[in-house]
Amino acid sequence: MDAGPGAGRWGAWIDEGSHGIDLLRWLVGDITEVSAFTANRAKPGFDGEDLAAAILRYASGGLGEIGTVWSMNADIGMRNLLEIYGTDGTLSMRATDPFPRVEVYRGGDDPLYRGWTTPHIEPDAAEPHDYGSWPPHTHHYKREVASYVHRVLTGQRPFGPTLEDGLACLSVIAAGYASAAAGGGAVAVDRDPLPAGA
Repeated sequence: MDAGPGAGRWGAWIDEGSHGIDLLRWLVGDITEVSAFTANRAKPGFDGEDLAAAILRYASGGLGEIGTVWSMNADIGMRNLLEIYGTDGTLSMRATDPFPRVEVYRGGDDPLYRGWTTPHIEPDAAEPHDYGSWPPHTHHYKREVASYVHRVLTGQRPFGPTLEDGLACLSVIAAGYASAAAGGGAVAVDRDPLPAGA
């Protein structure tokens, strides 16, 4: 994959969009096409985007969207919201709200399961989701890093995305940047991002 001349100036789309792409690929499936826009609206000294918006097309025919913003005026500087709408239900997750929650709507004929529910989720007592109280130097992903190191040291495969997942994510990112550079038109995701012989 050719990074192109702007490789050193990428911003919110590659930084935050990659997490959304990984999660959406895991939940919904492969992404085949991207239509994206990027802009720098609040960081005049930065030679990259501080916000991006993209529409995704999945191999299944479904559509999705990702929005990323670096210049957010919020109490903790970030918000993570995931919503998935399907023919049989809806899932809404607010992971970084002061009171994180998941809401699920189930359709169907069975009145016992139909309607909205809010599962009770108890944060880990040692690391609650109170991002606002953490000092700036705190590593927000310390459990993931510790698990990764432990699994490598004990000869186990680490949890998480594979190399193939990472390459697929970068292909979506590259398609998004190509779309934004061309004015937002749809760009196909490269299904084989490795150069021949790699």
